[in-house]
Amino acid sequence: DATVLHRLSENERGELDDINAALKRIDAGTYGDCEACGRRIGRQRLRAIPEARRCISCTEALTST
Repeated sequence: DATVLHRLSENERGELDDINAALKRIDAGTYGDCEACGRRIGRQRLRAIPEARRCISCTEALTST
């Protein structure tokens, strides 16, 4: 509903976008693949952050720059 989306904070909208993107990756059969390097994202990372787009190595490299 547009009213609900309007009331979401920017952070919540970003999280909703990440979840929707994860659902699209499930449909495409690419869920669990790192978007940066193509390797599998670790199971423990996906359990902690189901909408994760990158493996730990790629995430750390991205945040350290």
